[in-house]
Amino acid sequence: MGGSWDRAGLTSRVASVRLGGDVRLYAGGMVQVAEVAEVDGRASADSRRPVRRDIQALRAFAVMSVVVYHVWPSVMPGGFVGVDVFFVISGFLITSHLLSEVERRGTVRTGRFWARRIRRLLPASCTVLAVSLVLVVLVAPRVSWALNLRDVRTGAAYVENWALASRAVDYLAAEEAPGVAQHYWSLAVEEQFYLVWPLLVFAAARASWWPGGSARARVGRALALVTAVSFLAGLVWTWATPAPAFFNTFGRAWEFGVGGLVAVWRLGQVLGEHARAAWAWVAVVVLGATAFLLPGHEVSFPGWAALVPVGAAALFLVAGESRLRTSPTRYYAFPAVQWLGDHSYGIYLWHWPFVVLAPFVTGHPVGLVDGVALVAGTFVAAWVTKRWVEDPFRGGALTRSTRGAFLFALVGPGLLVACSTLLLHRVDRGVAESAARVTKSISSGEACVGAEAMDPGCPDRFRRPDDFDSAFADRDYDAAAYDCQVDADSAEVKICRFGRADSPRLRVALVGNSHAVHLVPALTEYGRSRGWEVLLAAQTDCLGVDRAVEGGQSPGCARRARELPRLLEREGVDVVVFASHDNAEGYVAGPSTSRAQVAEAEARTVTSWRRYVDRGMRVLVLGDVPGVRPESGPACVAVGSADDPCARPRDEVAHDNLFDVVARRHPELVAHHALTALMCDDDRCHAMVGGVSVYRDAHHLTRTYARTMADDVGGAVARAARR
Repeated sequence: MGGSWDRAGLTSRVASVRLGGDVRLYAGGMVQVAEVAEVDGRASADSRRPVRRDIQALRAFAVMSVVVYHVWPSVMPGGFVGVDVFFVISGFLITSHLLSEVERRGTVRTGRFWARRIRRLLPASCTVLAVSLVLVVLVAPRVSWALNLRDVRTGAAYVENWALASRAVDYLAAEEAPGVAQHYWSLAVEEQFYLVWPLLVFAAARASWWPGGSARARVGRALALVTAVSFLAGLVWTWATPAPAFFNTFGRAWEFGVGGLVAVWRLGQVLGEHARAAWAWVAVVVLGATAFLLPGHEVSFPGWAALVPVGAAALFLVAGESRLRTSPTRYYAFPAVQWLGDHSYGIYLWHWPFVVLAPFVTGHPVGLVDGVALVAGTFVAAWVTKRWVEDPFRGGALTRSTRGAFLFALVGPGLLVACSTLLLHRVDRGVAESAARVTKSISSGEACVGAEAMDPGCPDRFRRPDDFDSAFADRDYDAAAYDCQVDADSAEVKICRFGRADSPRLRVALVGNSHAVHLVPALTEYGRSRGWEVLLAAQTDCLGVDRAVEGGQSPGCARRARELPRLLEREGVDVVVFASHDNAEGYVAGPSTSRAQVAEAEARTVTSWRRYVDRGMRVLVLGDVPGVRPESGPACVAVGSADDPCARPRDEVAHDNLFDVVARRHPELVAHHALTALMCDDDRCHAMVGGVSVYRDAHHLTRTYARTMADDVGGAVARAARR
């Protein structure tokens, strides 16, 4: 995963695993369901084979790599590859089962196949979703409800991967916290695989128009073709749009295909004992090195790098078990390893909701001791789920028949979707009520609301009100303004208009990135009664300076900056407002800068501003807001103390950036106005002021708070116009 999608946030947001086969405990011992012939829905006694301990061990490695990665990411930075390993296992086991049925019966009984998948997967997944839903309501702040409820709903419908792909390219969702059901993205991918794979195997096996070889050979050719096309498509998508590509089902299909090809070609049968032992050790070393050494935040998945864990997992399956003492087989047999493999589905399902919700319970991020307790709790929950949910449902009267299984597949997820939707409606209703209440307070001219409470005469200036709705604060933004912001690489010059359009008394243009966007409500509020028109020209990661740098502003941003003065002059703009950013130096000079690069960036900034002045426009540079990075303001305020929640020492968060420095050096060219006095006193910068959340995330203003800044920001623009 690469690009602007933050792997640290997402892994915590995205890496996940799934089990590929079913294991049942019979009187005769462990039996692999993927290798069991079934007669009328029951296993034939003479077809039972002992479970492959190497597959259980591979499952144990995969699930624990993901758990460690999520709980202690610095220990195993490549642990997210567990998802790739499990996709290979699934492809191998399911293809083995389907081929066995084709060769025995000449067909694939898709209804029975899907019913077995339902019995295997849905009881536990629905149980975990239901418990997660209850825990969210009990322990999580309301600001997180909507995200979690949507995740539960899409998780229950097995479309979480597409929901995450959509959010991956949604700017407003880029900094969302992870949801309790976000790990269901890989289950969704696998369920979609289960829908298509038996049809593909059946069609290939029965393809009389595809001459040559047995049904197995035809299936092998079909899987090889699908695998190759999927791999190439995954490479292209990962290069072009890495964030959504991570969740794309077809871009992941080649990982299942590799496992399927191992099953079709039966490569392990040609290896001797010594070769098995040698290749098993190679696979173990490669998988371990990948999990511990792969720099996840620097690698795009599922691109070229995914070949390493996928290839190692396939090699592991090919090697199988060896009787040699020098092979790793004896380690596979450890009871703890086999237990982890046997309970890996439950471990996977439970660990992630615990990771997400634990900080709300403890009041601090998960540390070493908390992590150990979390993992132990995960093991207990997995054991309980297998003992009292998974095993009983697999053989229970309710789901034993195909019809009963399909009925459960409709009712169980359907109830979860219905409950989530009802609770979402409750959240929406609360948000609407809060919005109406705030609008009434501002419109009535009520004193000490929002930024106006920075007046020392206001009582309880920084106290969280009893009726504070963090869900409203999270959604409190001007959607039309954010829709105006173009992507980082775009060369499009998009200008949106707010306020009076016919013969305005003053025409103001806001230029910058999202920190310009969040100021639109302040200027429109001030200009409404004064006949102003506000124009917005915003672009992600672009501050409007004519300079492109690696890791900063894009070439499209630089071209746009050169065109904008002419366009704004044609629009009759009187004042151009540049919104600065805490990372202005990084955007304009680059992330790793020398003094010469900073000097060049400062010179380019002055040149860009001068283009507007030379065309008769006034320029105002606004300082940035301190923010509460890395936390989300509404969430932090919701769980913090009632008195001045989430306040930060001023000297730690309020700093001058490159725009501030350059603007103060050139007062003859531009006006400058700092915003820190609207959030900070002499000692601290506050996240809750005048009963209003200052931020809707870590560093963007809420629409309500921006509106209460109208007199200050609008007054600065009016003074700049008179220069």
